[in-house]
Amino acid sequence: MDVYTPAAKRVIIPLWNLKDGHRYGEILKAYETSQYWPAEKLRELQWERLKDLLQHAYLFSPFYRRRFEELRLTPEEIKSWEDFEIIPILTKEEIKSNLQEMLATNIPRGKLIHKRTGGSTGVPLHLYVDKRGMDFKRAATIRHNRWSGYERGDKIAMIWGNPDIYKSRKAFLRNLLVERAIFLDTLRMDEESMRAFVSEIRSFKPRYLLGHARSIYIFARFMESEGIGGIEFASVISTAMALSEKERQTMKRVFCCEVFDRYGCEETSLIASECEKHNGLHLNAEGVYVEVVKEGKSGKNSSGGILLTDLTNYGMPIIRYRVEDVGLLSESLCPCGRGLPLLQEVGGRTSDFIVTPEGRLVFGISVLDNLTIHIPGFKQVQIIQEEIDHLHFKIVKGQGYSEESVRIFKRELPSYFGQKMRYSWEFVDEIPKESSGKYRFTICKVKNPFY
Repeated sequence: MDVYTPAAKRVIIPLWNLKDGHRYGEILKAYETSQYWPAEKLRELQWERLKDLLQHAYLFSPFYRRRFEELRLTPEEIKSWEDFEIIPILTKEEIKSNLQEMLATNIPRGKLIHKRTGGSTGVPLHLYVDKRGMDFKRAATIRHNRWSGYERGDKIAMIWGNPDIYKSRKAFLRNLLVERAIFLDTLRMDEESMRAFVSEIRSFKPRYLLGHARSIYIFARFMESEGIGGIEFASVISTAMALSEKERQTMKRVFCCEVFDRYGCEETSLIASECEKHNGLHLNAEGVYVEVVKEGKSGKNSSGGILLTDLTNYGMPIIRYRVEDVGLLSESLCPCGRGLPLLQEVGGRTSDFIVTPEGRLVFGISVLDNLTIHIPGFKQVQIIQEEIDHLHFKIVKGQGYSEESVRIFKRELPSYFGQKMRYSWEFVDEIPKESSGKYRFTICKVKNPFY
């Protein structure tokens, strides 16, 4: 351990949290205890939080007040989990169309934290979270990080797109003092950048590695193909995409450590992650209620669409939200002793890398998060690559579209894909889903040298 780590954990991070108004300490203590509660007690906690959330949404969210009135129902009449299933499923389109009415009227807008996501569907979505809800999410993330051994203040290497440290002086300072991370940008993955990342890891000596599943795998394959060794981590945290067994085994072999898979989304933050037993993904049950629905019915014995209810975000209640992933709940408990229920598998999250003529790899989801969801009037975008120097875009127009939308798009493309790439696009009414039920944001038919 370097000499700064104890100071970061005991002094710097608490002071930084105090400055930013983060109050997750007591929540984290409670989370560390409740994870070992019996499953029945956790279920009771979920029910109490759900009842409180429904009452709050009914009183202060115009959208949900109207939804209850249309059902001729009040929260008091929901007396069981089966009753709860009467509430209609919430879709992305409903959030986009009713954003302002979803916000709670008793929480000032200035105290809500704005978030934006496109997920892996290419559909931009605006969200708001109250500060207390954010503290619950921070506490859950720290608890699940600890299962892999990682704590805030530890040095970490991250493979991520367009990291925040380059966006402001405060973000840079926070990373230097608190997060202590080095980055490989998934928008700029080529042999030169991966070699530079190897050198930075050797110098910085991070103990942990976190990133998109496919991105970590490609970095590991690069190291193997180049004969680069001697880089080991205490653990690897894989997230953002479904982790295949081939990818897991490659990471374990190259980095000489265990891999901890994780599932989350911008809408509700961390949903589930693996513990040291790797027996499925433990749900963040105190903060998120997860349903798996097939043909309109919830159950644990078959895979289906995942619905999320955020139990801690009162600023913008999210109830029975279809996240457009598929999953399978487990009926068994983990031998680790935690009573948190298990998500046995998650599917539907795939996004290819684009291969540029210069040999650079560009991660599709990073393009989505940093470019397409920010173009006004672009409701949804899909990138198709069939040639090394040509990309074809399918674009669904949305509200606010104009010729300026295309001008912005054309102007920004070379900064992501280089000067040698050619482009074409077509406007379509819809982008069809894959057989898995998911939209595929990028489809690359050009061979990836590291996959």
